[in-house]
Parts: sequence; structure tokens; C-alpha cells
Amino acid sequence: MKHSFVIIIAVLLLTFKGSFTFAQWKQNEFIIGTFADPNLSKPANEQKDIAAFTRAKDAYFNLLTGPQFFTGASDFSMMDRELNIARKTNLKLLMIDSRMYITRDTFNNNKADLLIDHFKSKDTDYKDALYGYNFGGEFPKQLSPNVKKWAGYFKEKHPGKLVYTYLLPRYAFNSDAAYEDYVDGYLKSDNGANAIDIAAFDFYPFIGGDKVRDKYFYNLDVIQKKSGTRPFWVYVLTTKHLVYPDPDEYQLNFMSFCPIAYGAKGLIYFTYETLPKGKVDFGEGLIDRNGRPTPKYYIAQRNNHYIHDILGPIVMSSQLMETDHVSNEPTLEDVSDQLLTRKNKYIKKINDDNILVGIFKKGTEYNFIVINKARNPVAGLNITLSAGLGSQYFLSPALKDYKGQADFTVTTPALDKARNAIIKMDLSGGEIRVIKVKG
Repeated sequence: MKHSFVIIIAVLLLTFKGSFTFAQWKQNEFIIGTFADPNLSKPANEQKDIAAFTRAKDAYFNLLTGPQFFTGASDFSMMDRELNIARKTNLKLLMIDSRMYITRDTFNNNKADLLIDHFKSKDTDYKDALYGYNFGGEFPKQLSPNVKKWAGYFKEKHPGKLVYTYLLPRYAFNSDAAYEDYVDGYLKSDNGANAIDIAAFDFYPFIGGDKVRDKYFYNLDVIQKKSGTRPFWVYVLTTKHLVYPDPDEYQLNFMSFCPIAYGAKGLIYFTYETLPKGKVDFGEGLIDRNGRPTPKYYIAQRNNHYIHDILGPIVMSSQLMETDHVSNEPTLEDVSDQLLTRKNKYIKKINDDNILVGIFKKGTEYNFIVINKARNPVAGLNITLSAGLGSQYFLSPALKDYKGQADFTVTTPALDKARNAIIKMDLSGGEIRVIKVKG
């Protein structure tokens, strides 16, 4: 009997080997990350480094994606310094290394093990600070087998750590079909162990004034649908370069909040620190080249605070039911398959064409994330919610001058003849509010 029991256990272990070989990474909080992390001091000054990292934390960043202008790694000294400061400031860090050329044929198990073994040895002291490995991103379709192969290898060798890469935007392709084929190449996998953990992508929508590049909302919708059960993250542009203007408050609001209406669970700011001068003339990011906050830092700080306190907990704990546009205004993108219709079971009517709504549900509670996509303010906005969703209505605080007063206020809606609830509010350009409905 004991021999038979051992055989049964062995069979079960073989059956489930593919699914439970190692612990999977799991996202537990909304991620607000930096591209171009706080610069380490030269010569090394730990107090200066702590102050620089603390400034990022004060703006509600919780993930550093690696020192992007670090090249020519000959040892681990710089990343070890980063890990040490991240641990002391309670920040998470993705390991990046110029020896980690996972898409080159010369990259092999020995080179991967050199990196993994070093950082795995840091688990005791830096386990919470070391969030995972950053492969880089925007790789073409033909490299997807290599990227997925090494994703599986790193995850197996260092369980529980994120293996991160990010995808190209729709505007890098000639057609929707070509783009979706490219996305499938990275997000579909014959082996679950090799699956990419996150569906991240960068799409910078503003290309002159308030003109929005076509397919922005299509891109959000496609990634949301193809990401499946994995979270997706979106990049927010902060720096003027190439065809992209220097974003102002309205544009930063738009880029930060629209992805959240689609269920994004992370934002990465490109860039946090201002990049060095080079072939591309990058403008200022959130921190200038002298280490001082720019005006955009304070806008991001307020927005991130609002996300940290109000939006993030909703997105992380709720199910996205749908995302609806009232019309294609103001971007004029064809969003016909995402339009609010008369048959919508949650919303009966919205009296402004520039509104975007993400509808989230947790148990019997509904949260309607409402965004004004336009630069012009909306005064006297009426959102008519279907009768029967609940009997208690609450409104989140306004974004402007938000400093942590996170409590929702009770609001008493007007009722139409069918007893649908009419919620009233005003929204500034790019502003976001949340309507909460409880039983």
C-alpha cells in the first residue's frame, strides 16, 4: 500500500510539473515606475543618493526600472549600490546590465547564470528591493522566441522575480492585423513557463499641440484584451524629443489616466531624470540635469498621489467590466466598437461628448472612473446611472490640489422618471473623478 501511494504521488508530480515547477511573480500593488532612475552620485555619497531616491518616493514612485544610461558593465558594483539605496528607501528595483544581451546568439546559460547567481545571492538582504530583471524592450517580432526562452530561464532560476520587457506601439506597424500578430508573438506561448509576465507598451499620443496620434485607444483596447490574466502597464511621456512636444498638465493627465480607464495596473514615466545629451535632443523630464525637480515633477507627484490613494486600490481589487467613450471627440479616432450605446446596462446617458468611463466591479460595489479627454473644462456634467446598481452614491475628491484627502463624499443623485440616478460634477481638462455605488 505504501509503495502504491508513492507511485501515485510521483505520477501527480509529473502531471503538474509544467505548471508548478517554480513560484510565479505576482503583482500586489499598482506600479508607478521610472525610466532613467535617480542618478547615483559621483564620487559615491550615500546620503546624496538616499536623498535622490527619497525624492522619487515622495512623488509616489515605487519601482525603479534600472539606471538606463549605465553602459559597459564590468562588474556588479553599480547595481549593488542601487540595490542598497533602494532597500534603504523602501523602493523596488529592476536589475539591468549591459551584459544581458538576451537577443544575441552569443548570450548563453553561463552568461545568464553569472547574472542570476549574483543577484540571487542578494535575496537575504535585498529580497524586497530586487523586483526582477529588465530585458529592455521594443524588440521586433522575430526576436520573440529568444525573449520568451530567456524569460522562462530567468524565472525558473530565480523564482518569484519579474522578468520585464515592453512592446512596440501600434504606430510602428502598417496595419492592425500586423500589430496584433506581433503582440500575439510575445503574449501567446506554447509553454506557460516562458510566458511574458506583463503586457507593457509605450505609445506617446501627442504629436503637435493637442493632436493625438491615431490608434491610441485602439492600442489600449487591444493590449487590455490580449493581456488575458496578466497585468498591463503603459508608458507616460514627460520629455520633449523628436516629434513629441513638451507635455503640459492637461497632456500629462490624459496620458496618466486614460490607460487606467482600460484597467492598466502600472505606469512608467519616460523619463524621470533628464537623459544626457546625445543623438536625440531630449528635453527635461521630471528631474533636470542638475538633479532639481521641474514643474512636471509636481504634476506627476499629485497625479501619482491620487493614483496611489484612490485609483490604484480600485483597479487592483476589482474586475474591469467595460470601457466606454461617449463619442470620438476630441481625438477623432474611430472608437466605434468602444462607444457607449443605449443598451448599456450600467450607464443610461452622459451629456458631454468628451467623456471616457472605465467601469469596475468588486462584489456588489461599482466604481465608475470618469475622465474628461478634452483640454477644455466640462461644467455641469451629468452622468445617468442605471437604476438598481445600488442605493448609496459617493464621489471621489477633485484632482486639483489633491494632497491626500482620499475620503469619498456622499452624494445624493437626482432621479429621472425611471429612477435612474443622475450624478453631477465638473471636470477640468484631463481630470478624473470616481463615482462609487454601493448596495
